[in-house]
Amino acid sequence: MASVVLFTCVFIVTAAMDNADMIHFLEGFNLRSRRWAQGLALCGFLGASATPALADQTRWVSDHLATYVRSGPTDNHRIVGTVRSGQALQVLTTQGDYVQVRSEKGDAVWIRATDLQPQPGPAEYVPQLQKQVADLKGRIDNADRDFQQRTTGMRELLDARKTQIDELETTRQKLNQQLTQAQADLRATQSQLGSERQQVLMRYFAYGGAVAGSGVLFGLIMPHLFSRSRKRSRQLI
Repeated sequence: MASVVLFTCVFIVTAAMDNADMIHFLEGFNLRSRRWAQGLALCGFLGASATPALADQTRWVSDHLATYVRSGPTDNHRIVGTVRSGQALQVLTTQGDYVQVRSEKGDAVWIRATDLQPQPGPAEYVPQLQKQVADLKGRIDNADRDFQQRTTGMRELLDARKTQIDELETTRQKLNQQLTQAQADLRATQSQLGSERQQVLMRYFAYGGAVAGSGVLFGLIMPHLFSRSRKRSRQLI
């Protein structure tokens, strides 16, 4: 593993150099071999020590990948920079497998035709999709807030109606109690009136009987009195 890391470090160092720097590096490598060896050994040690810690972790390929651009339309031309994935480039001309484009800095560089596509990549739509998602989320939040307000209003209205119904029910029960009491009082009054009426009728009957008896008695006595008075009148004559 350490040898692989060492080779990787050497490859990275040399890949970043142009031809002149490469020759200068190789000429002076023997003089600095011990120092470079120590540095590369340190890189290998750090890489070897970091490998077990990252072995159990999951990583994803970055969306922001870089593509090398060259000074000419062949693989032998020098790498002069990079362009990021999804970057829009102005096409100038085409030659072989390469296309000359103008970078954001205004430089004319060459890039492989296979690294270009006629339409934007999915990553270019992410901001627009994020904006649409944010708009939809805002609408959903507004709709939910409006629904909650309406629900709260309806709940308050239902509570008010329930309170009114409870009050009306209480009033109805009180009225039923009053009606029951009034009916009981009416029955008691009717019963009392019936008794008093019977008493009055009995008194009327008693008075009528007394009057009738007095009349009969008077009718029986008066003829007898008249007959006596006639007899006395005749005797005096």
